[in-house]
Amino acid sequence: MFSLREVLGAIQSYGAAHRFISEHKLWKWIIIPGIVYCLMFVAGIVFVWDYSGVFIDYVLNLLTLKTWIEELQNSFVNFLFLLVGFAVRMVFLIMYFSFFKYVFLIVGSPLFAYLSEKTESIIQGRIFLLARRNY
Repeated sequence: MFSLREVLGAIQSYGAAHRFISEHKLWKWIIIPGIVYCLMFVAGIVFVWDYSGVFIDYVLNLLTLKTWIEELQNSFVNFLFLLVGFAVRMVFLIMYFSFFKYVFLIVGSPLFAYLSEKTESIIQGRIFLLARRNY
């Protein structure tokens, strides 16, 4: 469980980081990855949602359940399979949510390494190999 002291320390650290970013004009290194993160996240949701529907159709056709449902013409069975299909899509989305953070860390790690070295060079007053370059 978190104590109040830890929560207040985190809020103070957030304020100090915000001041550091503003003081050293590092906003472009924060905003651009944020925009890329949002675009990747939304594109991933669209991709997972669309292709989970393709997967559900493939499984229904593979097991010949789709023709059985159409021949049966029972609204309860149709609703039941619609509900199962929605649940499968939700499972795919939950899996996507759990793996997306790792994908973003892999894609963004070069930028994060550069930002870390740049921050360290500002704090220590030394010039490191990557922070010296003007990208």
